[in-house]
Amino acid sequence: MLPKYRPPTPPGTLLREIMQDFGLTKSEVAKSLGLTRGKVDGLLTGRARITASDALRLAKVLRTTPELWLNLQMNVDLWKAQNELKKGLSGLKPLKQLEPTQPVDITVEDWRKLEDMAQKQGISADVLAAMILHRCLRAVKL
Repeated sequence: MLPKYRPPTPPGTLLREIMQDFGLTKSEVAKSLGLTRGKVDGLLTGRARITASDALRLAKVLRTTPELWLNLQMNVDLWKAQNELKKGLSGLKPLKQLEPTQPVDITVEDWRKLEDMAQKQGISADVLAAMILHRCLRAVKL
């Protein structure tokens, strides 16, 4: 969940703290990541965004996960977009065809089955549920 009253922590802040904790220089980090010193400086200052490639490199070198770095970047991006588009988003309404006509109940057992299916496909259960819903809506041409 995004913080409401302050920007989320940028990935560069975490990278800077790790560098300080281990006494690493920008040059050492850049060399170990296979990036330029300028790119590392951009990540540290927030002028450069974390890409999927950067996240994979950081995860490998720092023994973290790429999702950690991408989630930090995504939170920053979403927070900025929410604040930039605040007025524009308030005027948007959901498509009438997508308004629920009746609630859908799902049992714990069904959700566990969905989680198992999602895990086999390497995606989250929420993503799989959204994909199934999308296909159902396309099938009935809403």
